Amino acid sequence: MLLTITTTFSPATHLSFQLLKNPDCVHEMNLSLGRAVMFYPEVGEDRARFAMLLDIDPVALVRGKNKSSQGRLFDQYVSDGP
Repeated sequence: MLLTITTTFSPATHLSFQLLKNPDCVHEMNLSLGRAVMFYPEVGEDRARFAMLLDIDPVALVRGKNKSSQGRLFDQYVSDGP
């Protein structure tokens, strides 16, 4: 899953202060459901774009390592692909 946030508010570089992520670095984080990679594909004074790529592990969801907000396991989750 890919999530992007774009701003044209001047100065657009202030988006990095709001998200607390350095635009010069790629940030990686391991999550209970997979992995997240956060980066800035476009940074300038007039326009900035932040992207977060989620790589969800469907096998971990099936095996019950993750719980939903109601506390039930995702035991019936089936995925055809990434």
